[in-house]
Amino acid sequence: MFKLFPEKWTLSLGLRYFLGLILLLLIIIFLYLKVVPSGEATYKRTWPGSFKSGKGFIYGFNPAIRLAGENDSREVKIIAEPVYFSLYAPRTFDEAVLTIKYDSHLDLDSPIIEAGLIKDKITRSAEIKPLENRVLSGLSSSWLTLVKKDGYLVLQKKANYNQISEFDSALRSGHLKNCPGGPRTCVAVYNYQLEAENNYSEIKNSPLVINQSWRGAHQFFVYLNRGSYRFDFDFNIKDGDNAADPIKVNLYLGSKILNSQDINNDSKKEKEPLIGKKNLFLEGYASSPGIYRIELKVSDDVIISRISSPSDHLAFINHIWPVGELKTPSLYTDASYLQARTTEAASLGKIFFGGRVLSLERTYEQFMLSGIKDNKEIKLAQSDVILENNGVFSLFPGGLVNPNYKKIDRNFALEDNLEYIIANYNEPQESGRLKVAQAKFNLKDAFYDNNKYNFVISIPGLSGSTTSANYLEIKEIRIALKGKTLWQKIFQ
Repeated sequence: MFKLFPEKWTLSLGLRYFLGLILLLLIIIFLYLKVVPSGEATYKRTWPGSFKSGKGFIYGFNPAIRLAGENDSREVKIIAEPVYFSLYAPRTFDEAVLTIKYDSHLDLDSPIIEAGLIKDKITRSAEIKPLENRVLSGLSSSWLTLVKKDGYLVLQKKANYNQISEFDSALRSGHLKNCPGGPRTCVAVYNYQLEAENNYSEIKNSPLVINQSWRGAHQFFVYLNRGSYRFDFDFNIKDGDNAADPIKVNLYLGSKILNSQDINNDSKKEKEPLIGKKNLFLEGYASSPGIYRIELKVSDDVIISRISSPSDHLAFINHIWPVGELKTPSLYTDASYLQARTTEAASLGKIFFGGRVLSLERTYEQFMLSGIKDNKEIKLAQSDVILENNGVFSLFPGGLVNPNYKKIDRNFALEDNLEYIIANYNEPQESGRLKVAQAKFNLKDAFYDNNKYNFVISIPGLSGSTTSANYLEIKEIRIALKGKTLWQKIFQ
């Protein structure tokens, strides 16, 4: 008959039982930490660090050139943006609440602090949430505020509405007070998505072929009449680290995907790259005239060498990266500012924007020219320059289609016709001389690889040096995760 405990104990037998018990406890602890049966876990790291600061879970702050110190062991001082870091998570979760305690030494040119969760493996695009926005805080002191729960608020220049429900109703109807041209002419947004109106009448379209080459992921708005459409794209795939990633093209109406095509790595050999020239087309039927959005989801190892569109009303959104022979020396934008940077010394030089000069003087550094109101023509002398703003870019003035609402960013300037601002934003809390801000992320569609989620801290406009007095110092990062319990995973 089996007996759990022997009748006679010896020292060696007791030692074996003791070691076996320790081993069992370690296995139980390991399984508990790995499985997280409760579905909830919280990880924290503080600076200056300590044994309990969670260094093994929140780690990998990079690139080092954007940090004041050599690494993230003793401190995290962000002197340029963006900065990325990773969270080790033993399993997948559904939601993350990121809390950051920080000491801000940022000047007036860096009024916004944001955090993001990397959503896409190929483009490294992130879902961005606000931590602090001093532009919005400043306006709150002079404009009238209507507040709704969960951070939703409306700022109005005049007391047009006394209740937020009245404003919401008028916005839905498209008839806001003091907005004769409709909501898009008088409303700005921050961290809030307003679906653009899409009730357009038929206009004359002409086919458009763009032979300029563009590097990496791009998006553009395009006006389509009712009827059949076809887009053709040629790609030239370089031999790089991301060459095995698929190429995907999506067509959206608002936030809804209407059509999608991709080029996948169909080789059976793992990580064998897609190299050389590829073609992809997207065709379908537009049920109504309107402005649609095309997303070219590719890595930076992919060159978009040709775009054939059924419509010449086409504008790239926020970002363009022309490469190779410069076939479009003149571009146009609807934004009042332009940011430019390059990684190539041969591309340094002058850019003309609105009749003024923007000089690219150093590689890997972002330069900006703002305050352009009328003539918004961009003239390039060389390619391989990354251009960005909060508007759109087109090859000619007539192509500047943009259904988006004006957004509050660090270059925001009040305009006479602006009457309302809609935002989803909570002010950071004060903790002595420090501030504490929080952001919530949906992890269900986040990029999760090698047991980690990847986050980003963005401070638009911050581009300093190790001796700069303009920086953000992180004191604590806490990430609370929530997902399914072990019981739900087994039985649901």
